[in-house]
Amino acid sequence: MTTSGPCLTAPLLSGRAVQFAAVACVVFLAFTLTEHVWTTSRSEAFGTSTEELETMAASGGWQNQLGFTVLAGLGVLLAVLPGGAPLRPLGLPAILLAANLTWCASSAAWTIDLGLTLRRLGVLAFCTLGALGVTRRLSMRDLCSVAVWCLAAWMLMGILAELSLGTFRPWSGDYRFCGTMHPNAQGGNCAGLCLAAWFLYRDSRSAGRKLAIAGVLVAAFVLLILTKSRTSCLAMFFGIGVIELWHRRASTKLLAGFGVAWGTGVMLLIALFLPAAATGGVTDLVLLGRNEHLGNLNGRTELWSLLMGYIARSPLVGYGYRSFWIPKNITDVSNELYWGISSAHSVYLETLLSAGLIGLALVLAWTICVALRSLKLWNRSGDIGLAFFLSLLVYASIDGILESSFVAPSFLTWLAGCGLIRLSLFSEPFELRGAVVRSPRSSTESSPRTPFNGLPVTLAADPR
Repeated sequence: MTTSGPCLTAPLLSGRAVQFAAVACVVFLAFTLTEHVWTTSRSEAFGTSTEELETMAASGGWQNQLGFTVLAGLGVLLAVLPGGAPLRPLGLPAILLAANLTWCASSAAWTIDLGLTLRRLGVLAFCTLGALGVTRRLSMRDLCSVAVWCLAAWMLMGILAELSLGTFRPWSGDYRFCGTMHPNAQGGNCAGLCLAAWFLYRDSRSAGRKLAIAGVLVAAFVLLILTKSRTSCLAMFFGIGVIELWHRRASTKLLAGFGVAWGTGVMLLIALFLPAAATGGVTDLVLLGRNEHLGNLNGRTELWSLLMGYIARSPLVGYGYRSFWIPKNITDVSNELYWGISSAHSVYLETLLSAGLIGLALVLAWTICVALRSLKLWNRSGDIGLAFFLSLLVYASIDGILESSFVAPSFLTWLAGCGLIRLSLFSEPFELRGAVVRSPRSSTESSPRTPFNGLPVTLAADPR
């Protein structure tokens, strides 16, 4: 049975557009305060000198405090106002969510720095409150749209910042686009914008809208290349590729795999049989102009080897929630390797340092459990928000091998957390092309096909 129009929740103020705009603006403000610094492009090593890292570890700035307070306030407001999706904890995902939060809080009992752990737990609580309120009001597709609006605004802000400071020089060989944050973090934001814009473009039916989104997608990809963040670029292609190929025929998947293998083989042949001078341009292109320290992954192998010694001293429980990088450890590790370091450059090692093997197992179990549930729902509905969320999880799993960005309370981390919380605590319906899609338990006989992937979508009557 089809319905007359979409309705996910009661409007916050005077309609869904106003609700969406209000949430997007507040989220943009909150993370602008916590992540972005206008003068980053002029800072020494983009603000990652040992002295600056020690200062940041010792005390959080007022911008962080204000930003996370704004985010938590938004969540509380959205939670207490009438309307919104009903809270219905969903079995194992909800249990694992509670287990993760409990384990993080329990680490205060064995942390090496109680004050730092309590501050970090406060940030976790504020981000969780914000996610609870936002996911109660917005659908998964809405979260994808929030990502596009916020990330596109930060890209524009970054360009304006570099232009005003005279640091926007893409023609320079050593240039990396950073805007208002470190190039690696900016690369993550550009990749996230590519993911969100790609799936919104695939879902759009308006020619004008498709053209606008395509422009955003192209701009985001160009800026991603300019950040020279190889990990973000590779993970972005994986995020899109895995989801796009998921429902394709076996022959299409085989052809795609053959194409990747063939392209890799050609590149290797070029490298083997042509003179080094002739392949220099190709190598620079593949490595985005950054071929220094390639053999040790820009110093990561030495860092990981050193950190494994620390992990071996407390393998099960770690050093306290996000509390390993105290000023003393930053100094010791940085002096040992001769560059400023305040992260493990790997989500998996960072989690081991923070919460030990138990914490890592809980995080992986929760993420996999929710991913399987979202995959099941996506198979039935083709909802674009679920496709974006799954692509973000693929991106995070690849990016997390070489970066720690999905441990810190960044916008992309919070966005992924919103998806995990929504699919753990709130049963669908979610919006899809003029119908309300419910979970399989409330299915009806009508099963039309969606334009996105041609799979059946189960419809239920509009609750109004």
